[in-house]
Amino acid sequence: MASEALKKQKRIPQVEIFTSEHCYFCGKMEEILLDLQKFYNFRIKKVDVDKIPTKDILKLPTIRINGGKDIIGFMPKEDLSAMLVRQLYSKI
Repeated sequence: MASEALKKQKRIPQVEIFTSEHCYFCGKMEEILLDLQKFYNFRIKKVDVDKIPTKDILKLPTIRINGGKDIIGFMPKEDLSAMLVRQLYSKI
């Protein structure tokens, strides 16, 4: 049981950002995520919907934390930081 808890602790959270080169706010959100990554331990996976179409992403930018609920649209850094903390650490 203890080894299972260690495996969970070592798992690095993943934040997906769905973008398009035609989306102005996508670049801004990616910059914010890269900045927040300096303070919180998570991986960023960038998905370009122009190259990899997805049926469930209807608006950009879209951020998905650990496969959970989507964050849609632009969000100020402070708000995104608070949401990241809630979703990254809510299951500890």
